[in-house]
Amino acid sequence: YTKNFNNLNSYTIGKGFGNTRIYLLDTDLQIVPIGAIGELHISSIGVGRGYLNRADITAEKFIPDPFSSLNGERMYRTGDNARYLADGNIEFIGRKDFQVKLRGYRIELNEIDFAISQNKSVKDSIVVEINEEKGNEFLAAYIIKAENNITKEEILNDIQNKLPEFMIPKSIIFLDEFPLSPNGKIDKSKLPVPDSNKISSKYIAPKTSTEELIANIWSDILKIDKVGRNSNFFELGGHSLMATQLISRLRETFKKEIPFSLVFESNDLKILANQVDNLTANIEMEQYLITKIDRDKIIPLSYSQQRLWFLDQLKPHDPAYNIPTVLRLKGKLKLDAAEKALNLLIKKYEILRTSFLSKNGKPFQNIIDKYKITIENHFAQGDNTEDKIRFSKKIIEEKILTQFDLQKLPLFKCENISISEDDNILFFVVHHIIADGWSLSLLITEFISIYSAIIKNEIPILNDLEIQFADYAYWQQEHFALEKYVKELSYWKDKFLGL
Repeated sequence: YTKNFNNLNSYTIGKGFGNTRIYLLDTDLQIVPIGAIGELHISSIGVGRGYLNRADITAEKFIPDPFSSLNGERMYRTGDNARYLADGNIEFIGRKDFQVKLRGYRIELNEIDFAISQNKSVKDSIVVEINEEKGNEFLAAYIIKAENNITKEEILNDIQNKLPEFMIPKSIIFLDEFPLSPNGKIDKSKLPVPDSNKISSKYIAPKTSTEELIANIWSDILKIDKVGRNSNFFELGGHSLMATQLISRLRETFKKEIPFSLVFESNDLKILANQVDNLTANIEMEQYLITKIDRDKIIPLSYSQQRLWFLDQLKPHDPAYNIPTVLRLKGKLKLDAAEKALNLLIKKYEILRTSFLSKNGKPFQNIIDKYKITIENHFAQGDNTEDKIRFSKKIIEEKILTQFDLQKLPLFKCENISISEDDNILFFVVHHIIADGWSLSLLITEFISIYSAIIKNEIPILNDLEIQFADYAYWQQEHFALEKYVKELSYWKDKFLGL
């Protein structure tokens, strides 16, 4: 997906005039590069001090200008999204209110609307996010035709050349006019709601047992009622994360080693079912169960851990591989209960009490049987909440740069900053070698659950683990040492030889 930023056939609003500074900033109030979308902020002598008798809105819209050398200088947060073009002009994208997050992507609805409206057969259009009660989320485009002969397929073919896949509306609805509110704006609440079950083409029921099994899996993952043999997984709302779930379910159901690419290469359900049947007929699945290993063995690192360990050898204690997570807690925090909850997690998960040693240049996992940490508490300094937040940010920024020694525990830290008795900032900094963003989010969710149980004088639910990460790392090294994987590795080494 590429965008020609020299194309000025769009909503350009020119440049900032004299004595006015225009900033396009991200959510952290950092300047975005040319071509990237940011919120438009204006700073100048002409910017007012705020709204009369509306301190709440003033605090939200008129904020300190971090780029000014003058004390007390303010800038106005417009709520408009825009981007700089290569020639210095500013392209208006739309209101920030029209930005949505769908399947992990931040999407500017106005950008999709603009791409649709470029078609001469379109008189007007609006794109909205549909959230169904069953958890299905997708984009719908409502269009008023300029020419009656335009079809949904033509609209889709046109915008598919302008937008990435995740920005393509799943549903297109033609209307004679848009419903309007009393003040003349489009009333989105009165737009007809599309049914995701009716979006796909004419329904043809699955025929074979394989098709029926796969259809049931699709239905469960996509949260839809009916899946036909001509249905396309991605047109029904599937995406790469769901495709991962699908592959896992297919392998579990058919007991076969099904390649990930099969989902992307199969245009519809019947083709996928036929491919699975062919695999079923020709391939005897190898069973590779992960089992608990003897802790007296030398436990290797997983491949992802090996990469991080190797990078640490090149640049020891580099904080670039730290993963921070910050929680703002409203209400009184019982620090002793939080510490107890954290240490219960450490007891449950070996990886949280694992360091990484080496022998003859080969790294291995060193699991410590018993280990506890304390949560350091800081009291934020400042005359008001805003000052205390600034103080807290400085502490967090310093802690994010913690230089962890992979040979020593701990490889993560948890600290708290007290803004007030009922306002706390609890933050975690974890080295990537023991967790990634997804697993860290699960750990924090479990931490909150354990903490809640403790303060209620309940017994925390701590299910025993059949396997730990060390077992997976050992299995992975053994698994990929098999002959077929050695041959594949040799093949790709030859391919990349000399590059």
